Amino acid sequence: MSILAPVCQSILRPVAQSISAVLGTSGFSPTSLFAASEQGAWYDPSDFASMFQDSAGTTPVTAVGQVVGRINDKSGRGNHALQATTAAKPIVRQDAGGKYYLELDGVDDTVASVTGDLSGSNKLTVWAGARLTAGTATIIANEAGGAASPGGFRVDHRTSVGTNIPLYGIVFASGVSFTESYQTTAPAVPKTGVYVVEFDTAQALAVDEIKLRANGAVSADTVIGGPIPTVNFANSAFTIGQTASSQYLNGRIYQLIVRGAASTAQQITDTETFVNSKTGAY
Repeated sequence: MSILAPVCQSILRPVAQSISAVLGTSGFSPTSLFAASEQGAWYDPSDFASMFQDSAGTTPVTAVGQVVGRINDKSGRGNHALQATTAAKPIVRQDAGGKYYLELDGVDDTVASVTGDLSGSNKLTVWAGARLTAGTATIIANEAGGAASPGGFRVDHRTSVGTNIPLYGIVFASGVSFTESYQTTAPAVPKTGVYVVEFDTAQALAVDEIKLRANGAVSADTVIGGPIPTVNFANSAFTIGQTASSQYLNGRIYQLIVRGAASTAQQITDTETFVNSKTGAY
Protein backbone atom coordinates (compact mmCIF):
# COMPACT_ATOMS: atom_id res chain seq x y z
CA MET A 1 0.00 0.00 0.00
CA SER A 2 1.29 3.45 -0.86
CA ILE A 3 2.40 5.57 2.06
CA LEU A 4 0.24 8.30 0.54
CA ALA A 5 -2.96 6.28 1.01
CA PRO A 6 -3.65 7.33 4.63
CA VAL A 7 -2.95 10.94 3.70
CA CYS A 8 -5.30 10.80 0.73
CA GLN A 9 -8.00 9.18 2.86
CA SER A 10 -7.71 11.89 5.52
CA ILE A 11 -8.12 14.54 2.86
CA LEU A 12 -10.94 12.90 0.90
CA ARG A 13 -13.07 11.70 3.84
CA PRO A 14 -14.27 15.18 4.96
CA VAL A 15 -14.84 16.13 1.32
CA ALA A 16 -17.05 13.07 0.87
CA GLN A 17 -18.91 13.84 4.09
CA SER A 18 -19.52 17.40 2.90
CA ILE A 19 -20.87 16.18 -0.45
CA SER A 20 -23.11 13.66 1.32
CA ALA A 21 -24.50 16.41 3.56
CA VAL A 22 -25.57 18.34 0.47
CA LEU A 23 -26.74 15.52 -1.79
CA GLY A 24 -27.82 12.74 0.57
CA THR A 25 -27.95 9.38 -1.19
CA SER A 26 -30.17 10.42 -4.11
CA GLY A 27 -28.00 12.98 -5.92
CA PHE A 28 -30.72 15.60 -5.28
CA SER A 29 -30.04 18.76 -3.31
CA PRO A 30 -32.75 20.88 -1.62
CA THR A 31 -30.89 23.98 -2.81
CA SER A 32 -32.71 23.46 -6.12
CA LEU A 33 -35.97 24.32 -4.35
CA PHE A 34 -34.69 27.88 -3.95
CA ALA A 35 -33.09 28.33 -7.38
CA ALA A 36 -35.70 30.88 -8.50
CA SER A 37 -35.23 33.01 -5.35
CA GLU A 38 -38.02 31.29 -3.41
CA GLN A 39 -38.08 32.32 0.23
CA GLY A 40 -37.73 29.83 3.05
CA ALA A 41 -35.10 27.87 4.95
CA TRP A 42 -33.26 24.53 5.05
CA TYR A 43 -31.86 23.25 8.36
CA ASP A 44 -29.58 20.21 8.10
CA PRO A 45 -28.16 18.72 11.34
CA SER A 46 -26.17 16.18 9.31
CA ASP A 47 -23.92 19.01 8.10
CA PHE A 48 -21.63 19.92 11.00
CA ALA A 49 -20.25 22.84 8.98
CA SER A 50 -23.65 24.53 9.30
CA MET A 51 -23.79 24.33 13.12
CA PHE A 52 -22.18 26.27 15.97
CA GLN A 53 -22.27 25.93 19.73
CA ASP A 54 -22.88 29.66 20.20
CA SER A 55 -25.48 31.90 18.58
CA ALA A 56 -22.78 34.23 17.20
CA GLY A 57 -21.35 31.42 15.09
CA THR A 58 -17.80 31.54 16.45
CA THR A 59 -17.49 28.07 18.04
CA PRO A 60 -18.14 25.25 15.54
CA VAL A 61 -19.97 22.05 16.40
CA THR A 62 -17.38 19.31 15.93
CA ALA A 63 -18.87 16.23 17.61
CA VAL A 64 -22.11 14.63 18.75
CA GLY A 65 -23.15 15.54 22.26
CA GLN A 66 -22.43 19.24 21.79
CA VAL A 67 -25.07 21.93 22.11
CA VAL A 68 -26.27 23.82 19.06
CA GLY A 69 -26.70 27.56 19.52
CA ARG A 70 -26.85 28.27 15.79
CA ILE A 71 -27.81 26.21 12.76
CA ASN A 72 -27.32 28.03 9.50
CA ASP A 73 -29.98 28.17 6.83
CA LYS A 74 -28.67 26.34 3.74
CA SER A 75 -31.36 27.69 1.40
CA GLY A 76 -29.31 30.81 0.69
CA ARG A 77 -31.93 33.09 2.24
CA GLY A 78 -30.00 33.74 5.45
CA ASN A 79 -32.70 32.63 7.88
CA HIS A 80 -30.23 31.16 10.37
CA ALA A 81 -31.81 29.70 13.54
CA LEU A 82 -30.32 30.79 16.87
CA GLN A 83 -30.48 30.10 20.60
CA ALA A 84 -28.37 32.17 23.01
CA THR A 85 -29.49 30.52 26.27
CA THR A 86 -27.30 27.47 27.00
CA ALA A 87 -29.98 25.48 28.83
CA ALA A 88 -32.38 25.94 25.91
CA LYS A 89 -29.99 24.79 23.20
CA PRO A 90 -30.72 21.47 21.48
CA ILE A 91 -27.99 18.83 21.32
CA VAL A 92 -26.69 17.17 18.17
CA ARG A 93 -26.93 13.38 18.37
CA GLN A 94 -26.47 10.33 16.15
CA ASP A 95 -28.94 7.46 16.17
CA ALA A 96 -28.28 3.74 15.85
CA GLY A 97 -28.61 3.98 12.09
CA GLY A 98 -25.92 6.64 11.85
CA LYS A 99 -28.35 9.53 11.20
CA TYR A 100 -27.69 12.91 12.81
CA TYR A 101 -30.39 14.96 14.49
CA LEU A 102 -31.12 17.77 16.93
CA GLU A 103 -32.40 16.46 20.24
CA LEU A 104 -34.96 18.74 21.93
CA ASP A 105 -35.93 18.06 25.54
CA GLY A 106 -39.60 19.09 25.61
CA VAL A 107 -38.88 21.61 28.38
CA ASP A 108 -37.27 24.68 26.87
CA ASP A 109 -35.14 23.66 23.88
CA THR A 110 -35.74 25.63 20.68
CA VAL A 111 -33.98 27.60 17.95
CA ALA A 112 -35.48 30.45 15.94
CA SER A 113 -34.57 32.69 13.04
CA VAL A 114 -34.62 36.46 13.39
CA THR A 115 -37.13 36.61 10.55
CA GLY A 116 -38.59 34.42 7.83
CA ASP A 117 -40.17 36.54 5.14
CA LEU A 118 -42.82 34.48 3.33
CA SER A 119 -45.02 37.51 2.63
CA GLY A 120 -44.60 37.20 -1.14
CA SER A 121 -46.54 33.93 -1.40
CA ASN A 122 -49.87 32.38 -0.43
CA LYS A 123 -48.40 28.91 -0.99
CA LEU A 124 -45.97 27.00 1.19
CA THR A 125 -44.40 23.55 1.37
CA VAL A 126 -42.81 22.14 4.53
CA TRP A 127 -40.76 18.93 4.78
CA ALA A 128 -39.72 17.57 8.17
CA GLY A 129 -37.74 14.52 9.18
CA ALA A 130 -38.68 14.17 12.84
CA ARG A 131 -39.13 11.78 15.72
CA LEU A 132 -41.81 12.55 18.24
CA THR A 133 -41.08 10.80 21.52
CA ALA A 134 -43.81 12.03 23.85
CA GLY A 135 -47.58 11.99 23.60
CA THR A 136 -48.16 15.66 24.25
CA ALA A 137 -48.96 18.69 22.11
CA THR A 138 -45.63 19.74 20.63
CA ILE A 139 -44.44 21.86 17.72
CA ILE A 140 -42.14 20.83 14.87
CA ALA A 141 -42.10 24.18 13.07
CA ASN A 142 -43.98 27.43 13.52
CA GLU A 143 -44.26 30.93 12.11
CA ALA A 144 -46.48 33.21 14.14
CA GLY A 145 -49.50 34.76 12.47
CA GLY A 146 -52.34 36.91 13.70
CA ALA A 147 -54.37 40.01 12.98
CA ALA A 148 -51.22 42.13 12.67
CA SER A 149 -49.22 39.47 10.83
CA PRO A 150 -51.61 37.24 8.88
CA GLY A 151 -50.68 33.97 7.28
CA GLY A 152 -48.91 32.15 10.09
CA PHE A 153 -48.51 28.37 9.98
CA ARG A 154 -47.70 25.46 12.27
CA VAL A 155 -46.65 21.87 11.71
CA ASP A 156 -47.04 19.96 14.93
CA HIS A 157 -48.08 16.91 16.92
CA ARG A 158 -51.37 16.94 18.79
CA THR A 159 -53.30 14.93 21.33
CA SER A 160 -56.24 17.32 21.60
CA VAL A 161 -58.53 15.18 19.42
CA GLY A 162 -58.07 12.16 21.65
CA THR A 163 -55.20 10.31 20.02
CA ASN A 164 -51.52 10.76 19.30
CA ILE A 165 -51.16 12.46 15.93
CA PRO A 166 -47.62 12.82 14.53
CA LEU A 167 -48.71 15.30 11.86
CA TYR A 168 -51.02 18.28 12.26
CA GLY A 169 -50.99 21.34 9.97
CA ILE A 170 -52.56 24.70 10.73
CA VAL A 171 -52.68 27.87 8.65
CA PHE A 172 -53.98 31.23 9.90
CA ALA A 173 -55.53 34.16 8.06
CA SER A 174 -55.82 35.99 11.39
CA GLY A 175 -55.97 35.16 15.07
CA VAL A 176 -59.53 33.86 14.67
CA SER A 177 -59.57 32.55 11.10
CA PHE A 178 -57.83 29.26 10.45
CA THR A 179 -57.84 25.86 8.73
CA GLU A 180 -56.49 22.75 10.45
CA SER A 181 -55.77 19.35 8.93
CA TYR A 182 -54.63 16.31 10.88
CA GLN A 183 -53.83 12.66 10.29
CA THR A 184 -56.54 10.18 11.18
CA THR A 185 -54.68 6.90 10.68
CA ALA A 186 -51.31 7.58 12.30
CA PRO A 187 -49.88 5.21 14.93
CA ALA A 188 -49.06 6.43 18.41
CA VAL A 189 -45.68 7.90 19.25
CA PRO A 190 -42.78 7.34 19.55
CA LYS A 191 -42.78 7.71 15.81
CA THR A 192 -40.09 8.64 13.32
CA GLY A 193 -41.41 10.04 10.08
CA VAL A 194 -40.83 12.12 6.99
CA TYR A 195 -43.73 14.56 6.91
CA VAL A 196 -44.84 16.96 4.18
CA VAL A 197 -47.43 19.70 4.55
CA GLU A 198 -48.64 21.67 1.53
CA PHE A 199 -50.39 24.95 2.31
CA ASP A 200 -52.37 27.00 -0.24
CA THR A 201 -54.65 29.73 1.07
CA ALA A 202 -55.88 30.58 -2.46
CA GLN A 203 -57.90 27.35 -2.63
CA ALA A 204 -61.69 27.60 -2.45
CA LEU A 205 -62.16 24.54 -0.22
CA ALA A 206 -60.64 23.90 3.20
CA VAL A 207 -59.66 20.36 2.19
CA ASP A 208 -57.42 21.85 -0.51
CA GLU A 209 -55.82 24.49 1.73
CA ILE A 210 -53.74 21.94 3.66
CA LYS A 211 -52.60 18.58 2.29
CA LEU A 212 -50.59 16.05 4.30
CA ARG A 213 -48.11 13.35 3.37
CA ALA A 214 -46.34 10.90 5.66
CA ASN A 215 -43.49 8.55 4.77
CA GLY A 216 -43.87 8.92 1.03
CA ALA A 217 -47.65 8.63 0.74
CA VAL A 218 -50.70 10.85 0.89
CA SER A 219 -52.06 10.78 4.43
CA ALA A 220 -55.71 10.32 5.35
CA ASP A 221 -56.71 13.46 7.18
CA THR A 222 -59.56 15.40 8.74
CA VAL A 223 -60.04 19.13 8.16
CA ILE A 224 -61.39 21.56 10.75
CA GLY A 225 -62.30 25.20 10.14
CA GLY A 226 -61.77 27.26 7.01
CA PRO A 227 -61.66 27.87 4.22
CA ILE A 228 -59.81 31.02 5.15
CA PRO A 229 -59.61 34.05 2.86
CA THR A 230 -56.66 34.12 0.46
CA VAL A 231 -53.76 35.61 2.38
CA ASN A 232 -50.00 35.60 1.98
CA PHE A 233 -47.84 34.09 4.67
CA ALA A 234 -46.16 36.09 7.40
CA ASN A 235 -42.92 38.00 7.75
CA SER A 236 -41.87 36.73 11.16
CA ALA A 237 -39.46 34.29 12.77
CA PHE A 238 -39.30 30.60 11.95
CA THR A 239 -39.30 28.70 15.23
CA ILE A 240 -38.21 25.08 15.56
CA GLY A 241 -39.55 23.06 18.47
CA GLN A 242 -42.11 25.40 20.04
CA THR A 243 -44.77 28.05 19.48
CA ALA A 244 -44.13 31.58 20.69
CA SER A 245 -44.21 30.53 24.34
CA SER A 246 -45.14 26.86 24.82
CA GLN A 247 -45.62 23.35 23.43
CA TYR A 248 -41.93 22.42 23.31
CA LEU A 249 -40.97 19.44 21.18
CA ASN A 250 -39.84 16.33 23.01
CA GLY A 251 -38.14 14.63 20.13
CA ARG A 252 -35.72 14.91 17.24
CA ILE A 253 -35.31 17.05 14.14
CA TYR A 254 -33.36 15.30 11.39
CA GLN A 255 -34.22 17.77 8.63
CA LEU A 256 -36.48 20.78 8.21
CA ILE A 257 -37.16 22.54 4.90
CA VAL A 258 -39.60 25.44 4.48
CA ARG A 259 -40.28 26.65 0.92
CA GLY A 260 -42.46 29.69 0.25
CA ALA A 261 -43.98 28.31 -2.94
CA ALA A 262 -46.12 25.53 -4.33
CA SER A 263 -44.06 22.44 -5.15
CA THR A 264 -44.48 20.03 -8.04
CA ALA A 265 -45.08 16.34 -7.47
CA GLN A 266 -41.51 15.67 -8.57
CA GLN A 267 -40.09 18.26 -6.16
CA ILE A 268 -42.13 16.78 -3.33
CA THR A 269 -41.00 13.20 -3.94
CA ASP A 270 -37.37 14.14 -4.63
CA THR A 271 -37.25 16.10 -1.39
CA GLU A 272 -39.00 13.33 0.54
CA THR A 273 -36.37 10.89 -0.72
CA PHE A 274 -33.59 13.24 0.33
CA VAL A 275 -35.10 13.86 3.78
CA ASN A 276 -35.61 10.14 4.30
CA SER A 277 -31.95 9.50 3.41
CA LYS A 278 -31.15 11.71 6.40
CA THR A 279 -33.90 10.29 8.65
CA GLY A 280 -34.30 6.59 7.90
CA ALA A 281 -38.03 6.58 8.55
CA TYR A 282 -39.14 4.21 5.78
